[in-house]
Amino acid sequence: MLATVMAVTCSGCAKAGALGPFGSMINAVEEPANRWQYNLNICSKLDMSGLTWPGNLTTQEQSAFALALNISGSFEGGDGWRNITNNFDGEGLSLGLLNQCLGQGSLQPLLLSMVNDHADLMKQIFIGANFDSLNGMLTTWKEHNVVAQEDDEALPSGFSSLDDEEVVNEFLTVNIDRRKPRPKPKPKPKPKPKPKPKTPDQVSVDWAVKTIYSDPKGLVFVQAWMDGLTIMSDSAEYRSLQLAKAFYLYQGAMALFHHFKATQVRSFLFFFDIMVQNGGINDQVVASIDEILKKKDYSEADRLEQILNYRLKFVRKKYVADVRARKESLIKGGGFVHGIARDYDLEYCTSLNALLYPDASEVENFLNL
Repeated sequence: MLATVMAVTCSGCAKAGALGPFGSMINAVEEPANRWQYNLNICSKLDMSGLTWPGNLTTQEQSAFALALNISGSFEGGDGWRNITNNFDGEGLSLGLLNQCLGQGSLQPLLLSMVNDHADLMKQIFIGANFDSLNGMLTTWKEHNVVAQEDDEALPSGFSSLDDEEVVNEFLTVNIDRRKPRPKPKPKPKPKPKPKPKTPDQVSVDWAVKTIYSDPKGLVFVQAWMDGLTIMSDSAEYRSLQLAKAFYLYQGAMALFHHFKATQVRSFLFFFDIMVQNGGINDQVVASIDEILKKKDYSEADRLEQILNYRLKFVRKKYVADVRARKESLIKGGGFVHGIARDYDLEYCTSLNALLYPDASEVENFLNL
């Protein structure tokens, strides 16, 4: 993990139904899982062999999804499916292409699926006491998460931990009734904070710090755990789980793609990275962006710039440069991201200018599902 601010976030943990008016479109494209027909028209740096692919997608959609996984995944870390990050950010452990993590409760469901559905494989990878310890942590986490509870202090859907809560709350308060903006409430003296009980996610973080690291801060992996987690994350079984989680991000990106009447592959990649890094775009923010886009007949690239500039209003200042660099590189087809020069057409044997739906009837089929 680079020492500079990279705005690498825990991903893949959006809750079902968290995309407001886009929910019906997302639900419409869900299909039974089937084996991926490996017929991509890109040069994938990720190993896509042996995966179970969720949904019946066209070749163009498969390729766009694979391209998005390659590019956004490269922003999140250099080891692809095997990305692994220690407790430097207090999340306990981040793992996989899009960095699911213990601290946000997005990693535990994947690990549970592996233990429940591939127990023999997991026992071969995590031998003896290590498997028992991992299984014990997951059992405890599951028992306390039978019914998912919303965190009272969590940001609304369409935002992420990279966003400034004060800016978000002020925007949402004013936009409850645009004709009658609410005045800012006078600050009240803050009561002495009471210690909060540990969440199940924090219990998992504590387990990780005590168990899989050799130092009290959770920065140096015990080698057996590092080896086991790396082997597991590179298995076809775990890669398929990562793909299934990423499919929800794909659906959210597609919903935004069609809402903003986009046509090019670059636009899909742009919206996918917004889903990965920024949690999407809140419904009320979408409405505000719609008002801006009505004022002028923008080109597709200029529309993306307008969307980016408005979405950046909510991002904490220390993360703005990173979010902008990632998104601008997708709009322009390349640029410097994390100090590395990128040219996506060259890297992935593709064209970001290409139409995602070269046949207009395919768009109609998607929208009429």
